[in-house]
Amino acid sequence: MTGEPAFYHLAFTIPDNKADEALEWVRSKGIEPIAKNDAVQFPFPNWNATALYFYDPDGNLVEFIAHHSLSNATREPFSSKDLVRISEIGLPVDDLPAALRQLHELLSLEKWSGDGRQFAAVGNVEGLLIVIDHKRPWFPDERMPGMFPTTVKLQTERTGSIELGPKPYRIESVSGQA
Repeated sequence: MTGEPAFYHLAFTIPDNKADEALEWVRSKGIEPIAKNDAVQFPFPNWNATALYFYDPDGNLVEFIAHHSLSNATREPFSSKDLVRISEIGLPVDDLPAALRQLHELLSLEKWSGDGRQFAAVGNVEGLLIVIDHKRPWFPDERMPGMFPTTVKLQTERTGSIELGPKPYRIESVSGQA
């Protein structure tokens, strides 16, 4: 992977009623959403969510996701003010089960969704580490993930830090409420 430009997957939570407006907002900025099978919005019934994906100018895979269970609807027209929080960061790893064990044992983080072999969303609807097998392509663009140094700071029940992966990823946690 020498010389490979770094790219990441990250997602932003948007209000649960703004998926359609977010799509139009992205297009109004001259950004074409990523399509798969002619779809540009993707429902995730088991997450009670709707998402859209696009590339930022650096080639990162960006997602806007409306988690309908958050009940954070707004009446204002969609704008950048509706990027509620960073809700996901992608972390491709060599050994997904080992990474899940480490996240659980050292930071008390639990798998929220996924098979735990190729894909695991770790955390909760408020914020997720998307831990995937590095040989599994990203959805929806099917691009193979790269493993690039990343530091993630989050709040959990337990204070601490760990390193995952060969690059490594550094996960730093502080306990407490946001």
